[in-house]
Amino acid sequence: DKKAKQCPQRSEYFGRFISSVRRTFQASSNISFAITMSNQDPSSPSPQVMVNGMPGNMGKTVGQAVIRRGHLLVPFSLTGEIIPDKTCAVEDVNVELLKPSVRDAAMEKILEKYPRMVAVDYTQPDVVNENAEFYIKWGIPFVMGTTGGDRARLLKSVKDANLYAIIAPNMGKQIVAFQAMMEYMAKAFPGAFEGYTLRVTESHQKMKKDTSGTAKAVIASFNKL
Repeated sequence: DKKAKQCPQRSEYFGRFISSVRRTFQASSNISFAITMSNQDPSSPSPQVMVNGMPGNMGKTVGQAVIRRGHLLVPFSLTGEIIPDKTCAVEDVNVELLKPSVRDAAMEKILEKYPRMVAVDYTQPDVVNENAEFYIKWGIPFVMGTTGGDRARLLKSVKDANLYAIIAPNMGKQIVAFQAMMEYMAKAFPGAFEGYTLRVTESHQKMKKDTSGTAKAVIASFNKL
């Protein structure tokens, strides 16, 4: 199935996109995005990024960051069947919202126009695996910023498909570093806090639909300690 074969161009530009994001994060301890001129020309060598989850706050915020970083924001976004909106304005780009019932029919033409496209997912916990399977089906490298779903199944599906993807419960570099430190401690010093009670308290924005994946990861490390 030609749709299931990963496009070499998308793999290359996925790497460029991630490197660009990494450079941006390294440029500021406040993780602010550099502001550059938007490039919305499909023929440009700039990474082509489809941000899914609009008109949600995270989807729109990431879409704005893509534009400000000088990448091309693909003017389509996967959304839920119950979302009444048909479009979402992000800076100067009018993004068409694609419901599950129409996204397969639209994707072939989208990939013809944006052959180097990568996806960033900030949708809902209950569609994490469904969306991942969709990206795999079409050979689209992706960043899974959405928490929840069956994470073991998610990792296995991506590995079996040999598809490039970034999957993490948190995309903040400081939190990722903290999690790596906790995982190291749990492996190097198991039982170090035996007899103690450890507690995790995390505040989150009120619209979050599931328990924090970051909190779950930290608790898993605490249990080993």
